[in-house]
Amino acid sequence: MHRTIFQDDDKGFRRWMEDHPTGFVLNLRRKRSHPVSIMHRAGCAHIQGVRNRVGGAGLTGGHSMKACSEQVDDLLQFVAQERNGSRILVKRCKSCDPIRSDIRMEPDAGGTTAASDHERHVVMVPESIYERSAPARATCLAYHGAICRVCAVDFKRRYGALGDGFMQVHHLRTLSPKDADYVLDPVNDMVPVCPNCHAMLHRGRERPRSVEELRTILELARKRSYGPNGWVERMEDAG
Repeated sequence: MHRTIFQDDDKGFRRWMEDHPTGFVLNLRRKRSHPVSIMHRAGCAHIQGVRNRVGGAGLTGGHSMKACSEQVDDLLQFVAQERNGSRILVKRCKSCDPIRSDIRMEPDAGGTTAASDHERHVVMVPESIYERSAPARATCLAYHGAICRVCAVDFKRRYGALGDGFMQVHHLRTLSPKDADYVLDPVNDMVPVCPNCHAMLHRGRERPRSVEELRTILELARKRSYGPNGWVERMEDAG
């Protein structure tokens, strides 16, 4: 597979994105010990424009560099080999959504301790693994109930037996590579949220909004659009 690295070459980087509109870009620091990088699609608005002031470092200058490839797996292999920390975090851009979830890499327990950094085995773990853990989800919903903590929707009430037990869960704590030994508490670390509110918690943010912040946004939107009674009350009144 072919990958291209851009440092102090904004023109070349822009040209690559024009020539590879369906490609992928890994935005990372030049310092090899820096554990966090961000994956984008080539057409993502976050990497299309120069956000620095005139005379600044631009897109590929200063502390930053860009690794580009037509294949996500090629970039994941690159960062696993190129970074020299024991744990690595590849975050997904929430706007262009290039990968299903954030990915944490760490030394494979079955690998040899004598292996050099670029030869070491890694395991890739979705950062949202706890949100998809069936036992953790079940514990969270058993304690809190299958009612969205943001909009208070209850799918069983709305759809009857079809909606019984249907609800997603949201992790209140944003994990990082240093949290490898973190032990999840499904009651205190997770809350039930519906799919719509879950998407809005994460939309356009590297770190998700708080449940309280999104609830305030929702209430203000309801008042502007439907008056003081809100959309939920009007739907219930309509039967």
